[in-house]
Amino acid sequence: MDTLQRLGILDKVMNTLYHVGKDHIILVISFVIAVLILPFIARRFKTESDYVYKVLLLVKSVLGSKLGSKGQVILDAWAEGIKRASDGTFDEADKVDQLIRFLKIVASQNNIELSDTDVAIITELAETSINMLQGQKKMDIAVGVDKFQSMSHVIA
Repeated sequence: MDTLQRLGILDKVMNTLYHVGKDHIILVISFVIAVLILPFIARRFKTESDYVYKVLLLVKSVLGSKLGSKGQVILDAWAEGIKRASDGTFDEADKVDQLIRFLKIVASQNNIELSDTDVAIITELAETSINMLQGQKKMDIAVGVDKFQSMSHVIA
């Protein structure tokens, strides 16, 4: 230790550390704040978008059990319709009716004929899913739908 002090190396190292730290103190403080706050933000965002994802999983299970292969074709359109309902593409007053019309159009484009019973099931499910997502933020719905669409091939 005496050798280092005699050569002035210890003083040079401490002096260098002091100047580097002084120049980057704002970065260090910002990093510490980010490390402390980001986990809370990430947990909240994950929870809200996971709720949307779980609602879509519920829709998938009901459509699959009630409509069979027809339900699988309509499912992708359903996720897109939910996203449109949340971003303002559909009128606020009749989101459910517009979602149902959208799903009927997709079904006809895929040469799927929906019976009155099928339409009743879709209507009931549309009302339920729109009501469940009523208070959710647009971004949370978009993230949940995107997660569902990216995972739909895995959970098929």
